[in-house]
Amino acid sequence: MERLTEAQFESLAAPGLRQIFQALTPYHQPFHPAITHRRIIYEYWYAMDSDIYNVIRHTSSLIGENGFYVSILDRPPTAMTDRPYHWYFTFAEYEIYQRWIEPLPNVTYSGRGSWGLLGSDEHFGVLGGITSIMDYVEATYDQQKEQQQAFVAAWTWNNHHLGSDITWLPSFLSHINCCD
Repeated sequence: MERLTEAQFESLAAPGLRQIFQALTPYHQPFHPAITHRRIIYEYWYAMDSDIYNVIRHTSSLIGENGFYVSILDRPPTAMTDRPYHWYFTFAEYEIYQRWIEPLPNVTYSGRGSWGLLGSDEHFGVLGGITSIMDYVEATYDQQKEQQQAFVAAWTWNNHHLGSDITWLPSFLSHINCCD
């Protein structure tokens, strides 16, 4: 694991992050328009579980990637940072990644911009990436339909029982399902 300063983040990690995401909020339209393969990961608890981790690790290794970046989403302005909010992990450091990340909302992504997973504090994530990565994800982690249905059912329940606002949900689902 390597901790990154804000300057290192900007030079090493941010370019790949910006190739995947146009916004770092999972509730609206997070993906850059060039990312046409998108899906909901539900339930997602701040860090990749071993199933999705192994799929991402394997397919990333096929294109020569040995690790990934993680950036904490809820952080103070750059001038006020007093500790690192960005890390680089090799794929061999899964246990370290699990310990360091939970329970902070974050974005996990490829330094080359080939994939990214943006988590929320509502226990879902959105995963997107280039065709070669996402084709493999969909072939080996085939829970997309069930996860999206469970996600919609949970938010519908939240709306009926807790009064949660779901006005964002239709445009969000259109964004996720844009290119199927």
